[in-house]
Amino acid sequence: MERNLLKIKNHFIICGLGVVGEDVINEFLKAKASFVIIEKEKAVLDKLLNEFPSSMYIIGDATDDEVLKNARIEEAKGIIVVLGNDADNLYICLTARSLNPKLRIIARAIEGEAINKLKKAGADYVFSPEKIGGVQLASAALRPSVTSFLDAVLRGEYLNLIFDEIEVQTGSAVAGKMLKETNISKDIGIIIPAIKSAESDKLTLNPSSDTVLNQGDVLIAFGSNEQINRLKKFCGY
Repeated sequence: MERNLLKIKNHFIICGLGVVGEDVINEFLKAKASFVIIEKEKAVLDKLLNEFPSSMYIIGDATDDEVLKNARIEEAKGIIVVLGNDADNLYICLTARSLNPKLRIIARAIEGEAINKLKKAGADYVFSPEKIGGVQLASAALRPSVTSFLDAVLRGEYLNLIFDEIEVQTGSAVAGKMLKETNISKDIGIIIPAIKSAESDKLTLNPSSDTVLNQGDVLIAFGSNEQINRLKKFCGY
């Protein structure tokens, strides 16, 4: 385990497992993403390792700087902070951001008033189970077909169709060209419902054919695995 930890990079760190741990790990395994679990309760960890024996893990307190460093946070791509109280989650966000300024931080807010605090502490995305639950309930009532479709896609029921995001790489064939000039739609047949600008967090929804693709832009794509892989080649992967 120690030898493997010394080699890992571009991975995700999962701090705290609890009731959502199994779902998180399942999604990471389906995406073939590398990750390290940090959990201080050995009984909780043992239960998950029985089902996911190949998972990399550290038994320790994620609020400890050294434990985060042992999980190679400086080399990590992102961190998911889902401990059971807001104070610990807040502290981890602050520490993680100081140790790796480029890290993507996803954090859970137990209380609603903690959402803004976590964002100020460096979290890129904060989710509140209570708020998400309320939105889903309303959507299920008002937009049942849309909600059913999105739920099915996220659960992987349509195994041949997925949402993914692909960044336009430096020197790629599409960088600096308008969407219509890339022939992405014609040659691949994939749907691009949105583009995230490299210059800001702004999303361009339903981009027009005249939209210019710049280096660092992120294409939100919906299609089959084969189409996603072809789009990655277009974008310089």
